[in-house]
Amino acid sequence: MQKMNIYKIAILFLLNFCGCENKNLPAQESVLEKEEIKDLSYEALLQLSKNPETKIRRKIAMYEDTPPEILIQLSKDKDYWIRVIVMLHKNTPKKTSDQLRKNTPSFIIEMEKKDTPPEILASLTSLKLGPVIRISIALHPNTQSNTLEELSFDENSYVRRYVLHNENINRKTVTRLVQDKEPLIQSMALNHPNAPLDIWKKFLKDESPLVRAAVARNENTSAKALDQLSKDEDFLVREAVAENKNTSLKVLDQLSQDEDSLVRAAVARNKSTSSKILDQLSKDEDFFVREAVVKNSATNLKTLVELSNDPYYIIRCEVASYPTIPLKTLLKLSQDNSYIVRAYVADNAQVTSVILSYLAKDKEIFVRKMVAKNKNTPIEVLNYLAKDEDFIVREAVAKNENTPIELVKKLTSEFKK
Repeated sequence: MQKMNIYKIAILFLLNFCGCENKNLPAQESVLEKEEIKDLSYEALLQLSKNPETKIRRKIAMYEDTPPEILIQLSKDKDYWIRVIVMLHKNTPKKTSDQLRKNTPSFIIEMEKKDTPPEILASLTSLKLGPVIRISIALHPNTQSNTLEELSFDENSYVRRYVLHNENINRKTVTRLVQDKEPLIQSMALNHPNAPLDIWKKFLKDESPLVRAAVARNENTSAKALDQLSKDEDFLVREAVAENKNTSLKVLDQLSQDEDSLVRAAVARNKSTSSKILDQLSKDEDFFVREAVVKNSATNLKTLVELSNDPYYIIRCEVASYPTIPLKTLLKLSQDNSYIVRAYVADNAQVTSVILSYLAKDKEIFVRKMVAKNKNTPIEVLNYLAKDEDFIVREAVAKNENTPIELVKKLTSEFKK
């Protein structure tokens, strides 16, 4: 049986409710049974195009075989979306569509509004407009699952990708996109929340490293499969294994010695990595590996203290920002060669008043500003910084909630001058 156009079915479904008694209008059951919707007469379409119900007139405008004369009539319809559909319809005379383009606001802007009706989005999809419009439809919160399914067959890979970003997508469409010809789309679909839990098993040995990496990243992939993938020749796959929370400590230990620094950095980011492995990675020659270690909440204090001696200031900044870092280490970092590190110390919520008093006299404006912002800064230090030569330091003092109200008023009056 030839597939029936969804909009033709919709029109005939509405015939029973529109009060049409034209003898040329076949009964709904007969049409659905014999697929005779294409035999609707001109008079029947004309009658439906004048129906008081907006939804019915929209269906006529959406119908792919609506005659030009009826489309010209609908081009004057009071409904905005009917005029847009007529403007884009393949049967609309050029003169009419050009006139509508002049008088109709940008429908792309209108379409992006959250109140755009689902049937309009479906209609615009069927018109096969440009990829930018189809992407907008794919992302729209009102786009329904059947329209998303249609867009999942789109020839443009970007449209198919954005279908996966829509929360209305159903499992059937996600499963179909897992089989997409584009490995990137396959990998996205494999890790989609609506993907079947065991779908990864079919792609464990896929020829594309992107797809195998997606399997390795999947939270449902078994530890045994991750062990197998950890020996993959492609670093993208091993990196994905290193990031997976289900990866065993044995495999993480092996990957922490991987030749590729991106794989080792992924191990350092993994919250399941043991403190012993993290300590080992804190001595890695690669900056990004050590940075991942210092940002991992599983890293112990001993390792963090050692990283306070790292040659890269960015890593020392991370250490200085830790609320539980020992005061001895903070004191050392308050004398760091990098003013940015000293500023991080001044911003630490646990820093002592002694260190703040010391940093209040720092030669760098940014450091003094961070002291002025800190809620732990003593009143006497705030009074001292209120006389700072730089405006941004005094402004920070005025904004500190612990600054005495009289001092705030004094500073505010100065700012107005």
